[in-house]
Amino acid sequence: MRHVGALAELTKFKYRVRLCIEGVPGHARHAQTVASLFPPSSFLDDEICDMEKPQEEECLRLWLWTTEPDEIAITGTLQLEEPVTLPQEN
Repeated sequence: MRHVGALAELTKFKYRVRLCIEGVPGHARHAQTVASLFPPSSFLDDEICDMEKPQEEECLRLWLWTTEPDEIAITGTLQLEEPVTLPQEN
């Protein structure tokens, strides 16, 4: 008789969390820009979710997958460089 075993790995469930991040300038509204604000165990969807409320117009809206939703910071600081604008020639 042959004994067949299964390999299993214990993992935590990932939660999908909807985020609305205020104060991100238009030129920086990309998932990669804010990825450093979250723990390495989480990851961002590239998908920008639809606006549900008029107040969300000025927000970067996206989805985050995480095993620890309670560890998501409510406030944070994001340092960005100003975009370079070249003078236009007439």
